Amino acid sequence: MATERTCNVCQRSLPLTHEFFYHNRSRPGGLSYSCRECQRKRNRAWNAKNKGRCRASAHERAARYPERRKKLAQVRWKQKRGQLLRDHAEWYARHGRSQRQQKRLRVLTAYSGDPAHCVCCGETEVAFLALDHINGGGHKHRKEIGRSIYDWAIDNDFPPVLRVLCHNCNMARAYYGSCPHEKAQWDKKQLA
Repeated sequence: MATERTCNVCQRSLPLTHEFFYHNRSRPGGLSYSCRECQRKRNRAWNAKNKGRCRASAHERAARYPERRKKLAQVRWKQKRGQLLRDHAEWYARHGRSQRQQKRLRVLTAYSGDPAHCVCCGETEVAFLALDHINGGGHKHRKEIGRSIYDWAIDNDFPPVLRVLCHNCNMARAYYGSCPHEKAQWDKKQLA
């Protein structure tokens, strides 16, 4: 059995492997007669000459198999995502973070006023503030919407089911059922 094949286009003698020749069942050895490089050039030239035809057939396939197209797009994104993030890490870090911060600040000020503050203790440091579901059930709600709570609040015109609390007040409510600030205010009312 031959271990090399001469490309019928560029006349180079190359090892008879999948690395150098495309798969073709109808050819001896199961590989095509032209090397991968020549085949790519030929395909690119044909695609450039027949752009309209290529686009039309691509649109036709996409319309015929929408689920397949969606899956392929997801697979391609997963394959390219790491490389894109590595290549553009600085840009993503700079722009993505600033857009998220602006969106977050917009939501916090919409719920608590300007400047954004905890409705329980009055904390104004934005890094310490969080959105809280007034009636609880935040985990379930976030699972249902399946995206950022800030995007959801903006898209739904800031529904009154949320409020702004600092992380201390939010955690105290989760663990103890009420915030120490509320207890202190209640105690002051009882003493008065």
